[in-house]
Amino acid sequence: MKIAVVEDSDFYNKLITRQLELYTKAIAQEKSCDFVIESYVHADDFLRNLKEDTDVAIIDYYLSN
Repeated sequence: MKIAVVEDSDFYNKLITRQLELYTKAIAQEKSCDFVIESYVHADDFLRNLKEDTDVAIIDYYLSN
């Protein structure tokens, strides 16, 4: 499963990404599946790198750009 995090605050971006890594690590071991988490600080970077295989996108409602 591929997850993208789009958050313009470095602090919250790292916080959300780290928590997702912790949660998905436990699930991956239990269910024998893989998770890929990509993190973006700019919406433009996310849109430029968005692939069809992205399953979930967690996006900041109030992005600055």
